[in-house]
Amino acid sequence: MRESILIKMSDPLAKKVEWVVRTKTRIKKPKIGSLKDAAKACGKRRIVLIIPGNEVLLTSAEVPTRNRQRLLKALPYTLEEYLINDVESQHFAIKPSKTGNRHPVAVISKEVLDGWLKFLHDSCGIKPELVIPDTLLVPRKKGWNIVITKNQCYVRTGPFSGFNCSPSEMLNYFEIALNHSSDDKPTTLNCWTNPKNITNEIIEFFVKHKIKLKFEKPDKTLILLQAKYFNDNSVINLLQGSYGSKRTNNEYLQKWMPVAASFLVWLAITFTSNVAHYFEMKNEVSNLEKEALMIYKTTFPDARKFTRLRKNMSKQFRKLQKKQGIAQHSFMELLGATGDATKNIKSLELTKLKFENSELSIYFVIDDTSKIDQIEQSLRRAGLKVDRGPSNRSENGYSSNLTISGSRS
Repeated sequence: MRESILIKMSDPLAKKVEWVVRTKTRIKKPKIGSLKDAAKACGKRRIVLIIPGNEVLLTSAEVPTRNRQRLLKALPYTLEEYLINDVESQHFAIKPSKTGNRHPVAVISKEVLDGWLKFLHDSCGIKPELVIPDTLLVPRKKGWNIVITKNQCYVRTGPFSGFNCSPSEMLNYFEIALNHSSDDKPTTLNCWTNPKNITNEIIEFFVKHKIKLKFEKPDKTLILLQAKYFNDNSVINLLQGSYGSKRTNNEYLQKWMPVAASFLVWLAITFTSNVAHYFEMKNEVSNLEKEALMIYKTTFPDARKFTRLRKNMSKQFRKLQKKQGIAQHSFMELLGATGDATKNIKSLELTKLKFENSELSIYFVIDDTSKIDQIEQSLRRAGLKVDRGPSNRSENGYSSNLTISGSRS
């Protein structure tokens, strides 16, 4: 097993970087210096680049296949409605599930990832074999896990899920995360931080949600903690697809020869029994393709390209939406606007979020109905449509709901 060097960069233009070497038996003392100093320490070691989790969206998608190539082709269209930017500008990395059809996914802007890789290569010749968001280097124990530093909180809510935020925004992010995981709320939050960093407000928040705080001993530096708990099986490497490392043919042959032999045996056994079914399905697919082509030509008579129908139809539909001014805001856009409208209202307590038919419904309890007016006005100023539900008096204040929607012009 080769030694690994973990290089942590907060920004491509940062003058100082941190790195640490991990051997088979120990973790060496972390170093801080210039990127060129880090490059000298790389040698023949495996290079692992740690980038800020703020640049990466960690999510999951339901796709009925475990084939990596098919997954990578299907993911952009599966997640398209949840992304602010066009899927063509995004890079998707996956961790295929071994037990079901819901697969962990990491999404990053191609421009951002290209910028990191180009800067490393051009400035000092560094070519990482792995690029990992720091969110996935938070230690994993039963429950949710958090590492708190002076300027940042790193939260891991599952094997391949989590988020980063500033300490001042932590409770707002937790409120949203807990609402989204209503069926699987944690009972424990493992905290890698000094207990002095936990305020009474934080304690009261987790007591209210019946979550026990359990303190773990943090390491002297964050990168030391990350190196200690780093494991290839517990992260998503962003260097996949067109960003994947190129190996020699011999390396691939040695690795896949046993698998290929087993596959050939299986193929010989199953081929005969599947021939009839294959031709039956092929005929059905052919009929469906003809029908889809007819619909496409009828809907878009000016179209000249008739290959890659699904992609072209999707593009034509988006153009039509823009012409008619009816392109709906995505879940993330509506959620972001709602966050901006409510961030200064401390008394608001979210109880439920619902996104359906391009409408975001938020249910909450608040101490003063005038603050609902304030939220509604703020959303309308952002160009959104707001439908307000009734306000009912309760022991904790007023319970109400807002339904938010809107179109891009």
